[in-house]
Amino acid sequence: MNLQVIKGKAQDILDIIIAWAVSPQFYAQIAAIVIAIALAWFIYGALKSRIPLLKNEPKPGAFYRLRKKIFNEQDLLLPTLFVVFLGVAIP
Repeated sequence: MNLQVIKGKAQDILDIIIAWAVSPQFYAQIAAIVIAIALAWFIYGALKSRIPLLKNEPKPGAFYRLRKKIFNEQDLLLPTLFVVFLGVAIP
């Protein structure tokens, strides 16, 4: 391929990107993504502060292994909320 063909393809790609960047649908999708991420952060904070199992490390007792596992895996809650809310926001 010569330089003119590469330059033409690059120009075509740039034109497509510019068309996307100025469309209202693009801005609606960006807004949906931002809202989904903010909502996930808010719900994560609310869940973590209100559910004792996520707030404090469990003490030995009934279902200790299960409670300990849930407490240790709480870091996966935020990415899971991101996936759920982005899945809802972006059809």
